[in-house]
Amino acid sequence: MRVFNTIIISLFFTPLFSQFGFIDSSSVAYYSNLIEHEDTLIMAGLKFANGDNISGILFTKFDTLGNPYLTKVLQHKEDELYLLNSPRSRNLIRLSDNSGYLFMASRSPGFANLFIKLDNDGEVVWEMEHVDSTSNADFITSIIEVEDGFMLAGRMQWESNLNRDPIIIKISKDGKFLWRKTFGTFQNDELGMGIIQITPDSFALFGNYGIGIQNGSPGGFIAIIDGAGTELSRWKGPINIKDCCVEDLHIDNKGRYVHISRKMEAEGNRLKKMQPIFIIRDSMFNVLHQHEYADTIGVSHFERITPVEEGGWVAVGRRTAPTSSQIRNRYAWIMRLDEEGKEIWSTEAALFPDSLPVRFMSQDLNQVVELSSGSIVASGNFEWRFGLREERAFLLKVDKNGCWDTIPCRPLTSATEIGLRKDEVLVYPNPASDAFTVHFSDLQSVDIQLYNGSGQLVLAQDNVQSGEQIDISFSAVTEGLYFYHFRNEKNAVIHTGKLIVQ
Repeated sequence: MRVFNTIIISLFFTPLFSQFGFIDSSSVAYYSNLIEHEDTLIMAGLKFANGDNISGILFTKFDTLGNPYLTKVLQHKEDELYLLNSPRSRNLIRLSDNSGYLFMASRSPGFANLFIKLDNDGEVVWEMEHVDSTSNADFITSIIEVEDGFMLAGRMQWESNLNRDPIIIKISKDGKFLWRKTFGTFQNDELGMGIIQITPDSFALFGNYGIGIQNGSPGGFIAIIDGAGTELSRWKGPINIKDCCVEDLHIDNKGRYVHISRKMEAEGNRLKKMQPIFIIRDSMFNVLHQHEYADTIGVSHFERITPVEEGGWVAVGRRTAPTSSQIRNRYAWIMRLDEEGKEIWSTEAALFPDSLPVRFMSQDLNQVVELSSGSIVASGNFEWRFGLREERAFLLKVDKNGCWDTIPCRPLTSATEIGLRKDEVLVYPNPASDAFTVHFSDLQSVDIQLYNGSGQLVLAQDNVQSGEQIDISFSAVTEGLYFYHFRNEKNAVIHTGKLIVQ
């Protein structure tokens, strides 16, 4: 058995051929943050407990090809660390003075907020703690740096009745707690989704509210506050399943509010359908433009939008479509929009093809950045169930035209049905150790040739069936980079690619 590194770089198989990704080999982990600095990808999240190893903060730097070159697991000196946030959170920022990063975590037991400064190599510079006796738990989902410190936004759960309200916490540049304010009522749940800066002394806290918010019909709100946390005004949309939410709010170059929302259709008490919505509002929060996408049965939505250098936006999330097994799996989804929200291109990816015997899988993109080249990198987490639940993290990269960096351009539109092309072949895992598996549709079999970096044939196997495992544990295949050719029954090459053996 070849030795695995702590972090394995996987060229995951997708309906668009293999793409860059990563997977933690020793324990389940998710990354809730992706930021970019000088074409370095910085990710941070949670490494779950595994055996005798306690949970910790996972901090990793990647190059633009998805290769990790720095990985740290940070653990509290006394207790386990938990992130009381979903992968949708943004609780890591790079400091404006380039001295490192600020990371927000929570410690259990006690659910204390931890404000942690990391240097550029992910080492802890200082750690500060804050506990509020009225809160059962805080969920910080957004951090911004201001002139005299940092403002952290999210939601709290009251100790007294477990209702939830938006909160903002202000800390100094050295992590000292300054003040804490809540923005809500005890009448229903209100969830703070984030905070953005409008002017040097005004901010917009945004989120959702409503009874049954997790399952049904929330409404959205935007609260304008000053630098001291005083609420100046609030817009509150009606509870409406046709336009429910305010998520990932931005101010565009025309001073308009831009955010994503969701349109839902219910069947009894069951959610039947969800579509993402892109909305532009004026200064009085009136709708100027609104676009809906993915008009298909199933749950589809955007998690993030981000402005891009050439103008317009990139949205990432998930799209759901019926599969051959009638199980509606969810696929990683990237869409490029113009300034007004009209679709330019859209592309989707699956880490597993539909016909593999996976009972359930979820493949969600939740963070996105643009590189200096214009390429787009998105991160996400996927879950699959053969019986026991497994959860991992991955990266996807496309160029500015929506083309996968490693293959000829084949972007999809949102109207394209997900699935394998005719004669398409998938290879996994990649990197491989002792064996790899091929999967294909509309073919009886394929012939495989594997070549080393010098062009020498090291493996030839004919009549390989879909799902068949190919042994590469023999001495002629050592660690390194290989090239494969797959041929159909007419001896025509239908697929070529690279295989990493480690």
